[in-house]
Amino acid sequence: MSNIRPPSADSALFQPNALGSEAATCGESVRAGVEDARRELEYVERACPSTRYMVIGYSQDASVAGDIAAEISAGRVKDVTPDDVAAVILVADPGRARLGAPPARPAKLYGPVPAGTRAANGEIILDGGTGVSAGREGMTGQRPGNFAGMEGKVVSLCNNTDMACVTPSDTIVRDIADYANRVE
Repeated sequence: MSNIRPPSADSALFQPNALGSEAATCGESVRAGVEDARRELEYVERACPSTRYMVIGYSQDASVAGDIAAEISAGRVKDVTPDDVAAVILVADPGRARLGAPPARPAKLYGPVPAGTRAANGEIILDGGTGVSAGREGMTGQRPGNFAGMEGKVVSLCNNTDMACVTPSDTIVRDIADYANRVE
């Protein structure tokens, strides 16, 4: 395994510059996080192929965690499959899907399926007793990828008063989030 090297944090988005290290938009930052996560998962998979993964994120990191989980579901993370993922926990996920029942697909589970409300991308929403508004989604909109093959493994913790994960699509908050989430 001497030819395997760990990923490096060499993303130009996070190198110091005249504007500091915060010159990237939220969308660019999330994209860089997904690429870093992809490199890390592929590195670990080459070094230790029997690894099982837990992917966890809060707020903007929930965008990264949800996006990389969707990439795994789509087969875009080399040698990492939905069966390799034990759980995905998304707290205040800006990419949370609206409510809906996705078609069930068999998934290799490592524990019981949590109770909760099903969302259209396959995640299970746990709302802490605050309720889930049916017509709302995360502030950046439902992520384009879904969690096929991970049904029962993806949990989205979302308080119904948290605008990060419960935003109407026709508000100024959504317009601002769309602007901040752009990738240039």
